[in-house]
Amino acid sequence: MDFRLKFDEGKQKGLLLELKEALGLSQEELAARLDVSRRCLRNWISETRTLPKNVFSKAVSWCPDLRRFTTNIKEVLPSNWGGKKGGKSRYEQLLRTGTFVAHHKLMLTKRREISKMRRVRLPSTSKFYKEVRSENVSSLSLLATLILTDGYLQKRGVVGYTSIDPVLMNVFIDLARANSRKLPNLLQTDDGRLEAYVFDRELVRELLNLSPSYKKSPSNKTGKKEYLDELQPTVDFLLKTDVRTRIYSIRLAMSADGCITVHNSMNGRMTASLIFGCANPTLLNGWKKVFSSLGIEMRVIKAKVKWAGVGGLITSKKEVLYRFWKLGGFVDGVKITRKSPNFAGVEKNALLNRFLKAKHIID
Repeated sequence: MDFRLKFDEGKQKGLLLELKEALGLSQEELAARLDVSRRCLRNWISETRTLPKNVFSKAVSWCPDLRRFTTNIKEVLPSNWGGKKGGKSRYEQLLRTGTFVAHHKLMLTKRREISKMRRVRLPSTSKFYKEVRSENVSSLSLLATLILTDGYLQKRGVVGYTSIDPVLMNVFIDLARANSRKLPNLLQTDDGRLEAYVFDRELVRELLNLSPSYKKSPSNKTGKKEYLDELQPTVDFLLKTDVRTRIYSIRLAMSADGCITVHNSMNGRMTASLIFGCANPTLLNGWKKVFSSLGIEMRVIKAKVKWAGVGGLITSKKEVLYRFWKLGGFVDGVKITRKSPNFAGVEKNALLNRFLKAKHIID
């Protein structure tokens, strides 16, 4: 059992910020180095969660000067102290009190209420698709790109996409309309989640000619090895397309599964990272080649917490961020989600522009 350490107020935060500065890493990179999620690292920095002893040991092994924080440890606590409430403890409590079944039914009822979907009107043509159409870019390749982020394909004849971002949903609907004679259906839940789908076996066949699979991770019933023995999704088809199609594809992929993080170091220096999330190793290697073909050089994020040990691509080089901006950046209007407490609701392009202006790279 690993123990958790309770530090004097402000010292746990100071320890982690000093570690980040000493290693020259962004918060995203430090989280990957510690093999935890970025949210977990934020909770440690904000001191809403106590720090596991093994994490402190890692920090000291990487930066021996941090050993001085030992004098700021107030208490050594059991492993479940200061962690998130619930999980196994809550489950065992419900079993002991005989209330598990009733609690489970209540949770399912609440989930159904939240997830009830209503049909909504299809939006008008998006600005992004108008650009795509005027440039004569392959809309089928872009549709495949979007499905390989937050979409799905069922071989019985269904192509769909889910998102909370109305701009990306609008683009999916435009691309589906452009490649199918059938109109998509658009649904929305009470909490704002959107889902669009179209029944079209011919469209499914065309998409499978680009990528033999659109299943991006193992199911609960399929093991990792068994899944990796199956046909894997791929973006290699993009390497055969023209430059314009690849540019629009990476802009779309970054808007759906990518982000920009901006942070200030302890010496006041502003840094930023461009990150693309992808946990499928085959897809990740393919995306790395596609980005590289356009001068966007990124390195692989190692992440043991992910099912295949990889978490995506990252770069913190200003010239690469500028190159992405020159290519058009994110899709205009796509906003940062609630996953980022500091920038939720801000347009991704606005944050990219803010960083490049602060560095006097653009006017």
